[in-house]
Amino acid sequence: MALSDDTNSVVSAGADGWVRYWDTKSIVNAEIDTDVSIDYVLEPKFEFGITNPEVGCSIRWMLYGAANESHYFIRDSFGKLWKLLVPGADVNQLPAACLSA
Repeated sequence: MALSDDTNSVVSAGADGWVRYWDTKSIVNAEIDTDVSIDYVLEPKFEFGITNPEVGCSIRWMLYGAANESHYFIRDSFGKLWKLLVPGADVNQLPAACLSA
């Protein structure tokens, strides 16, 4: 996990091809009951699945783009390189694009 450019979020990515944004305040302020096996259910504030029927994605690592750009570079287990726009970037562009075959 890594902090996103939005300091109120933690960003996670996984082998399932999903990138999720979690609200930091919700994590910090969670009231956890130590007597229950499931202490607290936390829902992501935003999530995006990179997979589609034609091209799969199993995320291995993410790297935030340059300081004045609003995207992540993602490398998957299949050797593909993806470019993912952060939420609220340019809504006229596709959220994720595969840059290599």
